[in-house]
Amino acid sequence: MTETSLQPDGLFIIGEASRFIAPDTAELALWIVTYGVTAMQAMRDSAARVQYIGQAILSAGIKPADVQTTLAGVHALYQPISPQAGQFHVGGADYPRQALLNIQGEAQSAVGYRVITSIKISLKELSRLGEVIDSCAGAGAQLIGDVSFRKHNDAAVRHAVIEAAARDARAKGEVLAAALGRQLGDMVAIAEELNFPAKDATGGFGGVLAPQTPGSRVGTVVLTGELIFSARLHVRFKLQ
Repeated sequence: MTETSLQPDGLFIIGEASRFIAPDTAELALWIVTYGVTAMQAMRDSAARVQYIGQAILSAGIKPADVQTTLAGVHALYQPISPQAGQFHVGGADYPRQALLNIQGEAQSAVGYRVITSIKISLKELSRLGEVIDSCAGAGAQLIGDVSFRKHNDAAVRHAVIEAAARDARAKGEVLAAALGRQLGDMVAIAEELNFPAKDATGGFGGVLAPQTPGSRVGTVVLTGELIFSARLHVRFKLQ
């Protein structure tokens, strides 16, 4: 959208520019979920699973520097208030107190614990993304959320987009000033509105993920799409 207005002290212009860039890095987040009668048991099992899945990740050719693990949470499990609920309640610091009571209103004791550990992987070989996802899933990890794509070193793209938006603003200003029988003077104010990190045309961080289906010989297919880097500059020029 283009916006231009004549101000008492000059001309107000919005310059815009966008660039579509292919990503070169993918980031995916995995969950490892374990259960135990005690928190210590659940955490021991989680550590063993993390080590096993971590070996699968490293065996897939991922560098240790591109893998990060985080303990996402340790949660107590409570019996459901009624048998019809069919699942455990999960306790936590922000969990409603009444949910930790049984049907008679009496405080319950935890019947078990759940530990969630997240693994974040940064992958620069996009052609191997489907293979890595399938390898991690086969080792017992769960993919959470979408796979995101980005440009590893995007400084040059950012600068190019900002420069293009500035040229767009000046070009519009010169056309309008000439149409008014005036000349475009010095810039007196500028404000930027940037869309970084870039998103794709559908609002996501690029790409389409088609998971492997049971019994299929075709692994997970990933279409990386393109990233959009965009800038809008709100510029005020003097008129001469």
